[in-house]
Amino acid sequence: MLDATLDLTLERHRALLTRGAVLVDPGDAGEEVRALVYLDHAIQDARTDRHGRRRVVSRRLQFVEIDGGGQARGAGYAPYLDYRPATPEERTLVGPRLEAGWLTRDLEAQAVTHAITRLVPPHLNEVRGRKLDLIARTRAAVRDRLTREIAYWDLRAGQLEAQEQAGRSPGRVNSGRARQRAADLGAVSRSGWKNSTRKDSCPRSRRSWPAGH
Repeated sequence: MLDATLDLTLERHRALLTRGAVLVDPGDAGEEVRALVYLDHAIQDARTDRHGRRRVVSRRLQFVEIDGGGQARGAGYAPYLDYRPATPEERTLVGPRLEAGWLTRDLEAQAVTHAITRLVPPHLNEVRGRKLDLIARTRAAVRDRLTREIAYWDLRAGQLEAQEQAGRSPGRVNSGRARQRAADLGAVSRSGWKNSTRKDSCPRSRRSWPAGH
């Protein structure tokens, strides 16, 4: 739902978002103008959906502030929540500052560069760590289940063989089938362990794109 809302908003109002708005930070007593750029950053893994597109496993809006000196910094998760619209009087006062040359530079490219080097790596590491932990726990659970199943069918094969030697019918499953079942599960377990030693397919980061400022 969030992805659909974001996509629809960008489709309808991208030009307006790119033009931006004038906001006031009540917590800043200074008079310097800052540009706030937000970026849509998605992390994908190796799986694809039914349309053949890589599956997004994490999506995050990230914010970068750039000052008149060209310094960029991460602005937190939702800094705009602490801002308010400028009053007409404030817009009049700040009007000349909005004509400053640095505001006409490619601020989006600078914000993307900052995000790629400073904001994306922690996000990627967070998702990768979570996914690798899930993979490890899933593998451990599967190995445990296979080990118990192999032990069961080994034991069952012995029991059925004893019944056969005593002249009793073992029913639908004889000792040979039980032993084969144990062998098949052992082959699955060995194959799975061998594959697990290969390089894991971890989430990868899709480039951050500016969505407006």
